[in-house]
Amino acid sequence: MKNAWAMVPALVVLVACGSSGEKTGEGSAKPAASGASGSGSAKPEAPKNVDTKVVEELRKVGACERKDGRQAECAAADAWREYAKGYANDDDEKQSKAKKLAESCLSMIADGNDTIRELAADCVASGGLEGDKNAMGLVLAQLEAEKGEDARALLASAVDSIGVDKTGATDRVVGLLKKHQGDEKWLGATKHFLRAFANGSAEPPAGAYDVAVDLLKNGKGSFVKEEAADVVVKSKSKTADGCKVLLTFVESAKSPWAYGMDAMGQAGCKAESSGLVAAVVKKMGEEEGYDKGFLGADFIYLDRFLDKVELSKDDKDKLKKAAQELQKKTKNDHVKDDTKKLLAKLK
Repeated sequence: MKNAWAMVPALVVLVACGSSGEKTGEGSAKPAASGASGSGSAKPEAPKNVDTKVVEELRKVGACERKDGRQAECAAADAWREYAKGYANDDDEKQSKAKKLAESCLSMIADGNDTIRELAADCVASGGLEGDKNAMGLVLAQLEAEKGEDARALLASAVDSIGVDKTGATDRVVGLLKKHQGDEKWLGATKHFLRAFANGSAEPPAGAYDVAVDLLKNGKGSFVKEEAADVVVKSKSKTADGCKVLLTFVESAKSPWAYGMDAMGQAGCKAESSGLVAAVVKKMGEEEGYDKGFLGADFIYLDRFLDKVELSKDDKDKLKKAAQELQKKTKNDHVKDDTKKLLAKLK
């Protein structure tokens, strides 16, 4: 059985070690057991399956210093990660060790120390508590009280890991999405909320779809737009409207616009294919530069679209002509190779 901790990427921010374990106060929050549960009004219970050794090891990162309110390198944090990775080695089929690790970390998500809370949330997001309604209740209670952006985003990642539709937490998560819609300090959490709905077994709720559409139409939160596009694709009952939204995303020509081509292919947006081709032709005619031109992953996403949607002869001819012109003018060998492959596909 693989270690659940090792299957999830480490924190995107590093931690720096120092001599002080003082609370910053900025992200301090109420105890994790003070909020409502994921599916009802009853308060969730404090974690019971807690290994005191895990808690002891996690507390050591409280000595790590912070720079500009963020984590940086720290030997104690590195040691914690190694400890956590090895904790669930040789786990049983029920992932008993992974669950114990996650629940032990869950008991620390409301700690007064920012670094402890962040690493505890990251640990919970690593897996082991899938479908656990009580854990979802604790995470959501802390999420609503959390003032630290990094800890908040990691708690939202835990929401994805535990599973929204499996725990009856849909309404609460949609409520958080709507409440903080447009708030840039909540974009990190929004990214994981949308991913949770895109990963769920059910069609995303209308509230999540509305937030995703808004994100795709406005210029904020470029790093959230791929998850927003995934929610639109997953919303099968709204495909006709969704395809128009995805085309608007592609036509914006602002990164990560190209992902919209992949999304349009997944959604089967044939009626919008001419609009997509026009957007691609325009991008191919641009001079290559930052967020300009057509290169790299753009070809991959276009290829995926073409695998799913058949172009009309007229659109295919327009795309061929643009690709031929790009192949002639580009000085980038990779672009030359990619246009050659594209032209072969368009024959």
